[in-house]
This record gives sequence, C-alpha cells and structure tokens, in this order.
Amino acid sequence: MTCPMGYRVDATLPAQANSPKSASALFGADCRISRVDCSKVTCGDYVAPENSAVLREDQAIDGHGKDVLYDETLHVTCDGSFHLSSSGFTECARSFMMHCNDKGIILSDQVSAPT
Repeated sequence: MTCPMGYRVDATLPAQANSPKSASALFGADCRISRVDCSKVTCGDYVAPENSAVLREDQAIDGHGKDVLYDETLHVTCDGSFHLSSSGFTECARSFMMHCNDKGIILSDQVSAPT
C-alpha cells in the first residue's frame, strides 16, 4: 500500500517526512492481514515570532505552537506597527500565510505589504 501525498506510514505518530511512503500488509499467525495506516506528515512545532499573532484553522497558536501537519495553513500577523522580515521575503511583511508541505517544511504562501 502506498500513502497519498502528505502522508506516511505511521510507525510513529506524528508521521515524519522521512518515514516510508509505502508498506506491505503481512499475514499474521492468525491468518489476519495486518493493516497499514497512513498519517499526515508533521512540520513540527511552529514558534510564533515576537510581536505577532498566529492563527491555524481560525484557532490562535501561542508562542510555542502545537504540531503543524501537512496541508495546514498558518496566518501570521504582526502586532501594531511591527513588521516581519526574513531572508525568504523580498520585503518586510505585515502578514503572511504559511503551509506545511509534503516534505515536512513550512513554506510561505502569500505576503502582504506593510500598512
């Protein structure tokens, strides 16, 4: 059995990006077929930058966010007059969207210019 994009065989939860994408079902001593389960890949914990608010699926994430899983989207917004800047951005950002990809990496989606 092969897991779909963003999922891995869940030998450990949450599934790591380097976990196998496929596994074979085996017959047990009782002639039952062992089940192969797939779980979403984790991108790990997302730590909210200072002076910002982070929403995931319309729920706030505190300073040390909970595990972000494949295809989940984060919306990061700076507080007050703060702006985020990163080598991955061409300009300072007031807010941006991020998502967890199939490789277990959180990537930027959209950047909003400072206001």
